[in-house]
Amino acid sequence: MIFGNPDSFAVYLDKIEAWSNNSGETNGITGIYINKRFFLTNFGLISFNNEFGNFLNNSNNLQCDQSAFNLADIQLLKFMLMERYPNWYANSEEEWETNIDSWKDCNENHRFDLSLESFSIGHIERFYLFGLKSIDNYIKLIFYIKDDSKDFFDFSVLNSSNIESVILKADEYELYINEIKLYLFKIGINWSLD
Repeated sequence: MIFGNPDSFAVYLDKIEAWSNNSGETNGITGIYINKRFFLTNFGLISFNNEFGNFLNNSNNLQCDQSAFNLADIQLLKFMLMERYPNWYANSEEEWETNIDSWKDCNENHRFDLSLESFSIGHIERFYLFGLKSIDNYIKLIFYIKDDSKDFFDFSVLNSSNIESVILKADEYELYINEIKLYLFKIGINWSLD
């Protein structure tokens, strides 16, 4: 099933009965549509029970920051990565190697993070989905494809080829979220229906 509009943003879910078991796990295939592009996010067994934790829990609590919302996509992604992964970014390999021993424990801001669990499983790249609200009731989604050959987020390689963004009306986005929650509830996964 597809929830949303594939021309802008949608989530694809396909429950696979043969992969589900009697222990309460519901398994299947998931994916993301953004700007008419489809990204299959898992190539094997993925548990729907865990897949949507960040996506559903953080969607209702997205941070509202108009100054960040107005940034260009690359600058907004940098801002979000610095908030979410404060110890894992640099502007070059040299900067990363020079500072790797001086990183301190920092609090991570998870409120932007809408990534599915499967975004980081079994891919050459890793996928990240972040969201932010505007004061006039819009949501901007940033989808980032990271080359997994580097441990850190290399800001020197961020460009339009590995970033997709879309702006949606908040009520449209919330409708998609509630449709997904309702579908998951119907197949036995209980998420709160707001």
